Amino acid sequence: MNLGQTVFAQLMDFIPAHEFRRCVERYRGNCKVSSFSCWDQFLCMAFAQLTYRESLRDIETCLRALGPRLDHAGIRGAIARSTLADANELRDWRIYADLAQVLIATAAAVVRPRKFRGGVVADRLRAGLHDHRPFLDPRTQADGECCQRSQRALHRPRLRAANQREARPDRRRDEEDAGGISVPG
Repeated sequence: MNLGQTVFAQLMDFIPAHEFRRCVERYRGNCKVSSFSCWDQFLCMAFAQLTYRESLRDIETCLRALGPRLDHAGIRGAIARSTLADANELRDWRIYADLAQVLIATAAAVVRPRKFRGGVVADRLRAGLHDHRPFLDPRTQADGECCQRSQRALHRPRLRAANQREARPDRRRDEEDAGGISVPG
C-alpha cells in the first residue's frame, strides 16, 4: 500500500500557493463561488493537460475513475462536466496568465544565461516564452531567411529529381525525330 503522495500531488507542490491566491484575489476569482474554487479548477485542468485529456467528457470520466483517490491528488470531491464548463467559461483567464508569468519568472531565475556560437549571450527560456517565436540561429538575418532555408532543405530531394529529368533528353522528342521508331537509349 502506497502511503506517500501521488506524482500529480508532488508536481502541484511546486506551484506557489500564496502567489496563486494573490492572483485569484486580484481578479476576484472565488467571488460568489460555493464549492468549486479556482484552485480546484486549476488542479482539474492541470490534471487534464498532464494526462492528455481532449474534452470535458474525457476529463470528467478520468476524474471519476479515480474515485476516492481524488483527495490524494488534491482535488476535493467529484467534478461534474457542467461545473467545469461553467468555471472555464466564467472565470477570468488572467488568473492563470498571471500564474504562468510567476512560474516563468521562477524558472528564468533558475536557468542561467548561456553562451552560444558567435559569442551571443542569450537567455533562451525568456526569449522563447516571451517572443512566442522559434529559437533562431544568431547568424541568420531574419525569420524569413531561416524558414526559406528549412523549406529548401525539405524539398532538396525533389528538386534534384526534377533537375535530373530536365537534364535527360526527352524520349518522345527522340521518337518523333526517328519517325515514330523507338530507339533504345
